[in-house]
Amino acid sequence: MSTRRVRLKLEFQGGEAGNFFREFTISAARNLKPSLKSEWTTLFPVWLRASEGRLVRAAGNRLQLEGDATNPSLQIDASLPFDDVTALKLEVTKTERPGLATVLTRMDLERVPLATTNVALGAPVRTSHPLPDDMPAHFLTDGLGDTEVRPPAPNLGPAFYYEIDLKRRWELDHIHFRFEADPHDVTRFSQIRVELYEDRPAAGVKPVWTARPQDDDAVYADSGQAKVREIIGKNAGNGVFRGRYLRISSDSKVPLSPQLSEVEVYPSLLPAGVTTHANERVMEASHPLEISAGTSWLAFFITMPEFKDPVPFETQWRITGFRDEWLAGTASGSVESRCPAPGKYAFEARVRHTDGVWNSARLTVPLSVLVPIWQRPWMQLGIVMLAPALLALVTSWIGTRVMTRRVAELEHKDELSAERARIARDMHDAVGSQLTQLTVLHEIMAGDPALSEDHRSKLRQLANTARASVAALEEVVWAVNPSNDTLASTAAYLTHAAREYMRPLGIACRQDVPHEWPERHLTSQLRHHLFLAFREALQNVVKHAQADEITVTLRFEAEESLFLVNIADDGVGLPSETDGMEKDGLENMRDRLSEIGGHCRIRLRSGGGTIVEMKIAIPV
Repeated sequence: MSTRRVRLKLEFQGGEAGNFFREFTISAARNLKPSLKSEWTTLFPVWLRASEGRLVRAAGNRLQLEGDATNPSLQIDASLPFDDVTALKLEVTKTERPGLATVLTRMDLERVPLATTNVALGAPVRTSHPLPDDMPAHFLTDGLGDTEVRPPAPNLGPAFYYEIDLKRRWELDHIHFRFEADPHDVTRFSQIRVELYEDRPAAGVKPVWTARPQDDDAVYADSGQAKVREIIGKNAGNGVFRGRYLRISSDSKVPLSPQLSEVEVYPSLLPAGVTTHANERVMEASHPLEISAGTSWLAFFITMPEFKDPVPFETQWRITGFRDEWLAGTASGSVESRCPAPGKYAFEARVRHTDGVWNSARLTVPLSVLVPIWQRPWMQLGIVMLAPALLALVTSWIGTRVMTRRVAELEHKDELSAERARIARDMHDAVGSQLTQLTVLHEIMAGDPALSEDHRSKLRQLANTARASVAALEEVVWAVNPSNDTLASTAAYLTHAAREYMRPLGIACRQDVPHEWPERHLTSQLRHHLFLAFREALQNVVKHAQADEITVTLRFEAEESLFLVNIADDGVGLPSETDGMEKDGLENMRDRLSEIGGHCRIRLRSGGGTIVEMKIAIPV
């Protein structure tokens, strides 16, 4: 078994009370053919539960069941001391009533996935001096902030140390210390020694990285609370910030130093890569990206880093030189941006560790947007030199081609509409039906009681993803279908989308929409961007407005040929400042409307709430 933590469940039953273990230990071995003569290492329990009585830790990592119990069920989470465990041993040292048959009716063992990037969680810890029985060294990596470790004597000084085995060499990003604030002497932590070794520390083995002494004021700047934390990165020391063994000691004169609650170690993590889509061209980021002239929209697909346990990574991205502020990524890793002007830029992405710290290293891919051929100096010079002859030729050519092209465009307009209709029908009938079938199959399989809960959960996730894909496909089909290129169809789809989005959330949706609409042609691109901006406004209401009701108002102003879309809510109104994802959402709405010649305004509503006003010019 290769995992960092296991869960052991024990159940006892019998005709008489007291047929259970009062005291026992759990040990692990790594021999290829384990036996009772193998070398066994006692596991450190980090979480305990008993259905009856109280399960507690005792000296030597022993487990004791205290209090009254009859047929208890016990559950123990324990960290493994090494990755390649081949056997576990349950050794009973005391029963409730000696001589009475103990009936263990069930014993389950399972992996415990740890959604954390802390590679020190559950790692073995040894010390230079034996610690008290009630304060084992494993408290330092048990993941529990309320446990504490300190030297066994007050005057050991630098001779005492903790040594954490990370089980393999890691390139590190930062080390996170948690400890109790000491109001009597702030040098308890600032004089700490931190060293990293690639090989087990011994005589003649030198550390590859050593931390510099910390600034007392910096360490205790936020020490108004009882708990203090300090984060040390590679720039806080000298050498190469990597290793397998972490040694911690202290030069502080304060007795019982270093005194710590938890040590967390976070490796350097980078996105595994990025794929770019530009004008239907797909580019892998194995080399600098070159974007063709005339590209209007870019899509990036960020591949998450691989990690032993599944971790829901948060990401941020930016295009330096174009949008230097960090933007929030998505769970799928897909992000989009307008294409910047011709020039040289860099696409950057980074991930966030589970302690809330962004990884200092980031994925950087050079990105160049090419200059259009007609703007290049050699082309401009050639045009100037050949201008007179070209003018005569172009004038003659235009005269003969304009009428021919107009006739051809009229002939092909009907063919193009028919082709768009066929594509929309095929997408709905073929792809849509297959996705729906996948959704139903996953839901049926998720209901199979023979599968584990983990497998059923993953199947439910797949069903939800397929269901979301069906909804996204329906939006694309609506945008592609030429029969929807009208004001009436667009208005009907927006009101339908608002009702369906708000209904399951319990938010009332009122509509103020005319019954009759003039004949106006709306392009597929215009309808697509308008709907995405409309949906972004609905999402903002759900996320931030705390509203009970929204009103969707649609109008067409014939004199100026403007299509008006208003969304009003009765929520808490606009915040004084917007940042992060809220700011990104508002900018996305404005950018999308700008793409189709429209604009967006957001203002407070009299009586409370917010109004989002969208105006789009419709060509006559």
